[in-house]
Amino acid sequence: MNASLIQVGVILLITKFGDVAGAVWYKSQFTGTITINDIKWSVKVRSLTECCYQCTFSSKCRSFQYETESGKCTLLFALGQTGPFVNSSEIVHYRNYLVCPEGYYLLFISNACVVLYPDYMPWNDSLNACQSQGADFPILDTDTLFNEFLDYIDNQVISPDRVAVNGRLINNIGYWGNGDVIDVSKFCAFQPDEIDIPDICLFVAHSSESWCGSPVNRLDDAKCAFDTLRICMIKL
Repeated sequence: MNASLIQVGVILLITKFGDVAGAVWYKSQFTGTITINDIKWSVKVRSLTECCYQCTFSSKCRSFQYETESGKCTLLFALGQTGPFVNSSEIVHYRNYLVCPEGYYLLFISNACVVLYPDYMPWNDSLNACQSQGADFPILDTDTLFNEFLDYIDNQVISPDRVAVNGRLINNIGYWGNGDVIDVSKFCAFQPDEIDIPDICLFVAHSSESWCGSPVNRLDDAKCAFDTLRICMIKL
């Protein structure tokens, strides 16, 4: 999904409906959502992304279906949806307003809230502190979120220092906290270098750390006992 689509707010989940070959219903499971038979509007489009756009720019659209073979895009409308938001990574669901908890800063493209705590703590202690507040360490598992987070620490965080993120080096491979393998290109030059060493955590270098060698890819690996700034994140 691109920035324009995500700005309206995406919550990700997936359910498949119907027997039409190549058709997938991208549909909310929230209380009050209409059924798949309540079709409101259809249009022929060129791609799934374009179908997403059709739903994005219709203020009442909440769900959609895209048929890959015919290129048919069908929009569903549901008002006053309630119920818990469920996170996943395969389907798009829109809501009108994204609100961060008080004190958090909204990464509006990624729909994630972040807050900096100016206390230097070991990785595990910082993670526990974030989770005790109902948040988490940043899991920067998309290019959009990764880049937007870099912009945040470079331009919004006063202290030019590295910050801990929810990733670890396991058997010399980087993993995000959700289990996704980290593309090695996301690391600073010649990193990771803490090879065959236990208890290695991941951090994001500040743009002022010129040794990193990259303004874009700035992950670094170091001992989890290393004290760094703490940033907590909540994904909307």
